[in-house]
Order: sequence, then structure tokens, then C-alpha cells
Amino acid sequence: LGGDGSVLRAVRMMQRQVPVLGINQGHVGFLTDLERENPAEGLKEVLERPLGIESRMRLSITCNGKDCGSALNEAVVVTARPAKILDFTVSVNGKVIDSFRSDGLIISTPTGSTAYAMSAGGPIVDPSLEAMLLVPMSPYLLSSRPYLLNSQSEVTVTLESDKTALLVLDGQDQYEIGRNAEIVIRKSAEPALFVDAGRTFFEKVEQKLRQH
Repeated sequence: LGGDGSVLRAVRMMQRQVPVLGINQGHVGFLTDLERENPAEGLKEVLERPLGIESRMRLSITCNGKDCGSALNEAVVVTARPAKILDFTVSVNGKVIDSFRSDGLIISTPTGSTAYAMSAGGPIVDPSLEAMLLVPMSPYLLSSRPYLLNSQSEVTVTLESDKTALLVLDGQDQYEIGRNAEIVIRKSAEPALFVDAGRTFFEKVEQKLRQH
């Protein structure tokens, strides 16, 4: 019971992933499948057909060699002080691919592509795909664009600024980081699991996003 934040919190708290079926009590509720108006009828429909389980890729994050846990939606590196720009270097599999000057950087899963990453200008990605989105937040240069990366990539984000920044996972846990902090993001070995309630991803996009 709850909104997307409640689902993200529940997934993060599980020591072992079990299938989730959310009943929306929040606003958008993109990670929930049953609506508050008539959850009993929706649950009955789910139980009357063969149970399908949907697997969703998660991210595994370390900072300066310390395990910070996993994220279902995104890992965000953002300035700790408003209106202060940050400098980043991003490497993929040990090779530098870009440098950014921006308010922050979002590393998102396809599930998270309809959340913070979308608000920052990233594309909507079908969550049945396994990939990583790299989306700069309010970049200084117009040429700084999002990247869509292979899920097997190892992404390293190095903070080059002297300013204090925050590493935030799924909007839940946050860590204060400083200059030369090295954040490594990989595909998690354990995906999140959701009960398939019968609606396609694109039906959810139409209902949850275009009608709000």
C-alpha cells in the first residue's frame, strides 16, 4: 500500500527479493498495478489467471570502494548547495567517455527512466530491456546529452569539483561525497521482482503519465 516511494523503500529493505504487487495510495504510482478505487477487484483478476513474475534490473553502487547498496530507479549525484555547478568525469569500462559540468548526474535503470531521469530530459525506456541511462541535470553545455549504455558496462563517475555533493539512491539513502570521490555503478546480480497484473508498460505510460 502506498506510492512509488513506498515500493522503492520496500524493495530496498528486502534481504531477498520477493514479488511485489503494489496498491496505489500515492499520486502517479508507476510502480503499482492496482488502483485505490477498487483494489479487491483488481486482486481477484490477478489471482484468477496464471501468476506471471516480471523481473526488473537494479543497479549496484559503490563509493570509494564502499558498498552503498542497490537502486531500482536511479543513483543521483547532485550538488549539496543549490545553484552550485559540479564537474564530473565519466568512464565506461575504464575508458573516459565524457566530462560534464552540470547541477548533477543521474544514472538510471529502464524502470527509473519514467522518474527523475525523464524529468531531466532522458528518454522513456521499456523496462524489459536491460540498460543504463546516463542523464546530466541542467548541463552547462548544450552538447551534453544523455547516454544509453549496455547493462554489462561498469560506469565510473569521478567528482572533480571542490564542492560537496550528495549521492542519493532511489530518493531514499544519501551519502555526502567530496572531491575525487569515485562512484562505480554496475548491474546488480539480484533484480527486483513484480507480479504481472496484466497491463503492458505502454498502457501504464498512457495512464500514469499522459493523463496526469
